[in-house]
Amino acid sequence: MEKMGKTPKDRICRRDVEISDIHLEPFVRFCTEVLDAIVDASLGPEAETLPVLPQEPLWDGAPQDPSRPQSLVAHALGQRPPNMASVRHHQLLATVVQVVVLFGMRSVRPLSLFTPTVRKAFFQDLHSPLLAPSAGPASSLTSSPQQSFLLRAASAVMQSLPDNPDASVLGSTFGWMNRLLDLACSWGEDRDLVRRHCVCELYSAGHDILAQEVSLAVKDKALLASCLLVIAGQRMHHLLFMNDGQRHNQMALLPPHISTWLLSLDLSNLRCRNPPTLQTVNLLQIIIGILPEEHSEHRLAASLLDVLE
Repeated sequence: MEKMGKTPKDRICRRDVEISDIHLEPFVRFCTEVLDAIVDASLGPEAETLPVLPQEPLWDGAPQDPSRPQSLVAHALGQRPPNMASVRHHQLLATVVQVVVLFGMRSVRPLSLFTPTVRKAFFQDLHSPLLAPSAGPASSLTSSPQQSFLLRAASAVMQSLPDNPDASVLGSTFGWMNRLLDLACSWGEDRDLVRRHCVCELYSAGHDILAQEVSLAVKDKALLASCLLVIAGQRMHHLLFMNDGQRHNQMALLPPHISTWLLSLDLSNLRCRNPPTLQTVNLLQIIIGILPEEHSEHRLAASLLDVLE
């Protein structure tokens, strides 16, 4: 995957890990569960006494017979304790690989998202020493590879939503969004940027109600409003200029500079181009409610709203 930048084909999977490509996602999920179990075990039991679990005969082994291997319990207890910083990095890597496999992402090299020190740890035992992961803030002047991956992954996750998702699909989608936010926190990236990107993806797909729910957690509302104004403008562009001239009267109400701005918008990333007009009205009202009246984009949103009303 590091060389190809995508999920390897069946032949490569069988050669390197001896499983079919259709079993790759369950395999990575199982690895994640093992890492989670290691973390849970390191934290100790929450209850005062350990639960009594049924044991298989193989667990105890045959200590009386020296020719037999030691019991699994003895083997487990004889292991050195893991380095939790290394385990944490393995968890992050497993999440990245799961996203790539499950959502069919391309041009992603998972190991390249980690520092050379961490990449070296991926080829060592979990108990090998490793410095604690750095969680310093990312530079706001440049887009890091981690930030680019997070935004692309957020797009892939949100674009996987069908038109009418049921509760289980929604739970899975927002579960993945939370895992991406966890990745952002671990990498020192801006979680608000990821949330804002998810909101825009949902509005782009016409999932306005879901987008409103996610937007409640966004901190920089003004920046979100600016992003949403572009989506509202894209919808207006399609409504006014790409409907066989049925809205000439509404187009005439637009000032020239607003018409020019609408025509300059690129619709290629707008996935739902014909949402109900009421949704666009509500979106513009949300934008107007966020931005102060003296803001230039507030006046722009109000002008667009006047056309629809």
